[in-house]
This record gives sequence, structure tokens and C-alpha cells, in this order.
Amino acid sequence: MKIGKALSDTTSATSSILILVLGITAFFMWSSKSNLEWEIEDLTLRDIQLIIKNKEGKKLKEAFIGVEPMYSFDEIKPKHTLTILGEGEVRLSVVFVRRFKIQVGANGYKTRTIEYGESDPSELQITLVPIDRDNE
Repeated sequence: MKIGKALSDTTSATSSILILVLGITAFFMWSSKSNLEWEIEDLTLRDIQLIIKNKEGKKLKEAFIGVEPMYSFDEIKPKHTLTILGEGEVRLSVVFVRRFKIQVGANGYKTRTIEYGESDPSELQITLVPIDRDNE
């Protein structure tokens, strides 16, 4: 009788302890991921002003802009937003990545790819060259 009672008490205590440990582990995993994202966002937020022109120096009315990270982590995905400032001017805000590629193109122009890193300037003037239709 005493052995049976001791086993049932041990089983109840073990499952309670296991549930408690799993709950604490889940809490710390969630909170550390959230804290890590906040800390990384503070460290890697980049605002870049892009001025997009043709080779005559005239700002282009429309352009296509893309961002491709040069690396990423499984749990923290790079993010970016674009804000149109005016004709041919855009603010690009990028978080969670320190090195990335900026791709800029427009209808009738060749797409340019620029590698961007931590030490690069926060204002980029990008000149697009027309596509030569005769040589294609």
C-alpha cells in the first residue's frame, strides 16, 4: 500500500514540476526573442534617402526599388519600408539587417544593384541608364 501511494505521489509531483518547467522555459524563450528583436531593431535601423535620376540629371517620376539582404537569421527576418518624398526621391527604412543590396530600376532603364553596408552614406544619388533597344 505504501509503495503504491508513494508512486502515485511521485508521479503527480513529477508531472506538476514538468509542466512548471515547460511553462517557465516557454516564457523565457518568447521574452528573449522579443527582447532580441527590439535590441536588434535599435542597432540596425537605417534610413537612406535615395535620389533617382536619369543620365541628364532629371529626377525620374517612377521607379522600382527592392531590398535583398546579404544574410538573415531564421527567427529575425529583415524588413523595409519606402516613403515617397517627392518626384525621384524616396526614403528607405531598413531594419534587422546590416548589409543588403538595393535594386533600383524604371521602365526603359537598366536596373542597378548597389551593395549597402553599415559605413555607407545615408543619402544615395542613383543614375539610371536607358536600355539600348538597338543592341538587344
